[in-house]
Amino acid sequence: MAVKDACEKLMKLLDPIMRKYPKYTWPQWNIRSDIVMDVGRSRNPALDIGQIEGTFVQGIGLYTIEELQFSPEGVLMTRGPSQYKIPVMCDVPPQLNVHRLADTQTPDTIYSAKARPDRSTRGDTQQLGVGEPPLSFGITILFAIKEAIAAAHRDSGLSGTFILNSPATAERIHTACVDQFAQMV
Repeated sequence: MAVKDACEKLMKLLDPIMRKYPKYTWPQWNIRSDIVMDVGRSRNPALDIGQIEGTFVQGIGLYTIEELQFSPEGVLMTRGPSQYKIPVMCDVPPQLNVHRLADTQTPDTIYSAKARPDRSTRGDTQQLGVGEPPLSFGITILFAIKEAIAAAHRDSGLSGTFILNSPATAERIHTACVDQFAQMV
């Protein structure tokens, strides 16, 4: 019954979308992700885009499924992908658009995090790696989940705040949704 009730709730929440787009199928309702990033002057734009995509997917895992577990003594038990969940292809947004700002390097930003002097050639600037910034973009998924739960709360007449810690695992999402089963926890 719990699965049936959950499905009925989802269908009720999806009803306005299904009415607006009656011929659409589930993949057409999935949300896309758009990333625009300033990486300075790039020597290999395709490599930069691949790095941004990969690190963004890592961020999705970090904020939604990669749960750290510790022993009673405080030792980290989940030390690698064989011991915790990592993102797989179905976790990647069906439409992932990544764009770089075109060669935005200026003399004022030579010592910024995105570029440094290249002393091996003409004293020109050289791009550093794209690095970790796209990892933090994954938090947008956590915020989207939290906003979806808040909308469900409003639709159910619930008010007040709720806690949704990272990673937003299925169990934590279910608990935050406050149905009759989550209330027993």
